[in-house]
Amino acid sequence: MKLCLGKSRVDFDLGKLWKEFKKQRRSNNFREQSNNAKEIRAKQTIQHTTSRKGYARLEYEMVEEKDGASVSRAEVWISGHSDKNGKPHNAEIAEIVDKINACNQSQCSESTAQSINNDPISQVFGTEHQGRSERSWFWSNSYGCRCNNSNNAIIKELMGLREKYEDLSSYVYNQYKQGQQGGDGHTCTCQPQNGNSSNKCGMKCKLIDWVVGTHIVAEGEIAIDDPLHVVEGAPIGVGSYMVWVQTAIDHNALIWRTQANMRTIEQALGESIPWPKQHVFIPNT
Repeated sequence: MKLCLGKSRVDFDLGKLWKEFKKQRRSNNFREQSNNAKEIRAKQTIQHTTSRKGYARLEYEMVEEKDGASVSRAEVWISGHSDKNGKPHNAEIAEIVDKINACNQSQCSESTAQSINNDPISQVFGTEHQGRSERSWFWSNSYGCRCNNSNNAIIKELMGLREKYEDLSSYVYNQYKQGQQGGDGHTCTCQPQNGNSSNKCGMKCKLIDWVVGTHIVAEGEIAIDDPLHVVEGAPIGVGSYMVWVQTAIDHNALIWRTQANMRTIEQALGESIPWPKQHVFIPNT
């Protein structure tokens, strides 16, 4: 038999492999390992019936059957140790199930319903000892719930900080827009900035395509002539103006520095955008 793996071919002799498999299974070493495993298994009297499913998948299926309603650890444990008819797997498990049900009905379980450390599973089995792996899903689930409680508090705090950040961002943006807008809907900061006496702020201008520089893509007004003015977290630099786009000529022309939800001249109409000075034409200068 040949198996293709990409460009290579691997030959298999199934008869030879079968003989080696039988030889390994009939060896004294394998039989010793098998007998040890059987002895360990025989000592386990509280055996689950989930097969390869595990507690996590069993819990998921139980939640699905209840249309999303939560299930307790006690319910999952009982289901995971019952046969197809819903009966306990053996007499020892039946005794444990009775204890769990008694805890569920007692006033003790009602008073500690909010604490997973004192739920019926913890009351029946006691505190888990370090170094033991049995019931690991339940105890890791307990630790996970404690972590979830802590994470929930952190998430709430982060959500509060996010709301404050959004409020602050909205306030700063509104203040910026108010500084840019006037009676005609948009005015400029026309005072020289950073000691620049040749400030061009307020002058009418035309924007030349910055890619090939062959045609005019828009008309507008220089809004800010300040190299330290920040757009999208970075200053526009000494070679740029902030231009208020008033008329779009080439609607599909790309703007020089794309911003959030803004890539073309049409999308920038009525907004202030950075534009390289060498592609800004100012008449009568």
